[in-house]
Parts: sequence; structure tokens; C-alpha cells
Amino acid sequence: MNSAFLKAIKFSKCLVALAYLLNNVAYAYSSIEEEIASLESTVSGHVDGRLSTYGAIVEGNSSAYGLRESYISASVELQEQIRAVINLNLTHIFENESLELNVEFNIQQFIEEAYIEIREFNGKPFAIVLGKRPIKFGANVEQMPFYERNPLLSNMMIDNVFGFTFEVTEKIMDVIGLLNQIEFTVYESKQNDLKINEFGSFAVRGTKMLSKNFLLTLGYSNQINEGSENNQNRLNIGVVGSTKDGKILGWVEGVIFNYDPNNPDSNVGLTGGITALMTPTLSFILESTFINNSLFQIGIGVKKDFTPQLSLGVETRMTYRANADFEFFNGLVLTHTFDYSTQSTAETLLLEDEDDEIY
Repeated sequence: MNSAFLKAIKFSKCLVALAYLLNNVAYAYSSIEEEIASLESTVSGHVDGRLSTYGAIVEGNSSAYGLRESYISASVELQEQIRAVINLNLTHIFENESLELNVEFNIQQFIEEAYIEIREFNGKPFAIVLGKRPIKFGANVEQMPFYERNPLLSNMMIDNVFGFTFEVTEKIMDVIGLLNQIEFTVYESKQNDLKINEFGSFAVRGTKMLSKNFLLTLGYSNQINEGSENNQNRLNIGVVGSTKDGKILGWVEGVIFNYDPNNPDSNVGLTGGITALMTPTLSFILESTFINNSLFQIGIGVKKDFTPQLSLGVETRMTYRANADFEFFNGLVLTHTFDYSTQSTAETLLLEDEDDEIY
């Protein structure tokens, strides 16, 4: 490398160090703009996505096919601390249960997520997330090929809404000792738009590592229901665990709620399951869900990875309703994922290891 260029780099680093020293002597605190100016400007880009096509038979006679949970996401990171993300819902381009173009295409629904995240900025033990994204207050274990068909999903998260999240990270929570992480979110309950409507709904979610292989999740949500005087309240308690070799993963979560429009006569739900890794590329999943006065469901799934990017999932679900009706679902989904980052592979894997939970 050119020696003059190396000297210029060294000189720049000396200037940065001197500026940082003078800044700390002159000021007891500094604004975000000043902190950014004192950092080396490291910007990275990241693009990932998923393309899933499925076919299914619902209730034994009605067939469906199309794209499922397909998206493309792009993000830009500054110093691995400030991140801007936009996530496009590719499924919305086409009609439901077909591959014809959606004549009711809506850009507000097409942009599924759009948010800014500031995490442990300048070493501070907190994170702030602002924008449109899913608000989670449950464990949200997504092991089944068609995990979104869990009838308790709407009581574990709310999708496509604007929210403001303040998260206290492990650095300070470990000192307190009660939880490893806690996040508080204020959000609007109106979904699938880019407008910021009236805020007032809120959620609290905390996690605690009970041991190296077991995670406890606690959540509470108070959500405003438009056109109703009663808010929708949910209390979630879940445990996720795995064996030491990671070949078996299990989870169970209970939910207490005061109102669910899909199950108006119910107030308690329980879901749980187990995933067994039969080979490094083949897994077997069993999941069951119970909602009082409403239903009992059992699902069986198999997932096969052909390559790190290409996988096949097969699932069957049987639901027994309180009115004695049986419902059946059989589905097959083929999924291709891609992931590109301007960071090197080693750096990307390191970041993923820091952020990943045991499931």
C-alpha cells in the first residue's frame, strides 16, 4: 500500500484521538451529533430476503397456493450501533392464494417494516427502536413450516404497526439480577399503514436466562381496540429450552387474555412443542395449542435443508373446535433465502452470535 496513504491514515487517527480527548475535557456530556462526529465513520450495508412458494389443502377440500411470508429487507448500519431498516412484503404484490397481480396493491402494506434502531450507542446500556415493525410480547418460537397458523399467534405479537421501543440491555440488567433484558414499547394498534395514528397501546417484555440452555420470557400488552371501550390485555409466560447438544428444542407458553376477536368466549391459551434434529439437515416438529372454550389443535411438521439457502417444509394440522367441528390443514412450502453484507463473513457471524437467542 502507498506509504503516503498510510501516513495519511495514521495522521487522521491522531486527529481523531486528539479531538476525542479535547471533547471529554471541555464537555461533561455531548449530543448524538457530536458523538457521531467523534466516531470513525464505518458504514455497512446488508440485504437479505426470503422467497417462499406454497401449496395447501384447507379443511380437506379447499386448495390454496402462492407466495408465503416472502420479503426482501435492506439495512444500513453506522458503527454497528445505528441501523436503518426497510422490509418489503413481496407477498402483497400478488393476490392471496394465487400468483396473479394484486389489483388492490397498497404501498403502505407493501412496506412491511421501516424503522431506525440505535443500540448501545457510545457504550450506553440501552437500545431505542422507532418505526413500523412487529411488536412482540411472547416467546414467538417459529419452528413449524407454517408457524403463522398457530391460533394463539395474535396473542403473542401484533404485526405492521408503528411503535417506540426502549430496551435496557444485559450490561445493566445483569447487575440488577432479575432479568437479563427488558423492553418497553408504546405503539398504535392500527395495522398496515404508514400513518402514525393515536398512540396509547403499550407492551412490556422481559427475558431471563435460567441456565445456559433455558430461557424464560415474560410479556404484557395493553392494546386499544378501536370502536370498543375495553382494551385488549394479554399476559404471556413462556420457557424455551434445548439439550446440551442442541439436537432437541422444546418450548411452552401460556397466555391469559381478556378478549380475542377470533375466540370471543375464551380467556386462556397454552401452546408448546418440540423440535428434534434427526440429521444435520432434517428436523421433525410437533406442536399443540389449546384455547379454552374454543379449540384444541395439534400440528406435525418436517423440514429438510437441501442447501444452506434452500429448504422444504411439510406440515399437517388438525383442529378440534368446541362445536365439535374438525378442521384439517396440509401444506408444503419451498423456501429460498439469501443474505448479503458488505462486512466480511467472519464479522457477520460474530454479530449474529451476539444477537441470537437459543431458538
